[in-house]
Amino acid sequence: MAAIFWYGNTLGVWLNYHQLTAILGGVRDVLASYERAIELDETYTGGVPHRSMAALIAQAYFVIGKSREDSVFHYDRSIEIDPAYLESYVNYAQHYVGPMNEEALYNDLLATAIALAADPQIMATWPLYNELAIRRARTMLP
Repeated sequence: MAAIFWYGNTLGVWLNYHQLTAILGGVRDVLASYERAIELDETYTGGVPHRSMAALIAQAYFVIGKSREDSVFHYDRSIEIDPAYLESYVNYAQHYVGPMNEEALYNDLLATAIALAADPQIMATWPLYNELAIRRARTMLP
């Protein structure tokens, strides 16, 4: 399962530098990898298959034939799986809510992440990823 997920994730990073390949179908392999990872273990690394699927849909919905709103299910599911993985809130704000200009929800997601970060137990759950997410959240606030 991990190999399938990380193949899709690494391919997605590579496709950011090869956008013609992405548009011509490469991103569909990323989609297939995330779908399979969700089928095999949606809870892997704090719900990362859902979080990654959500970011993919929010940013490339027009290429993969999905509705942008489909990403909401995956963001919500990643938060439900592991509310202590703060990157879910920050990515949700950045990749879906921000471009939709929903200022109240955007600020609420970032404020929730920052409030949760005040709990040392939550920060200790995913120390590196939570620290990086909170640093990013603070730069995203108006």
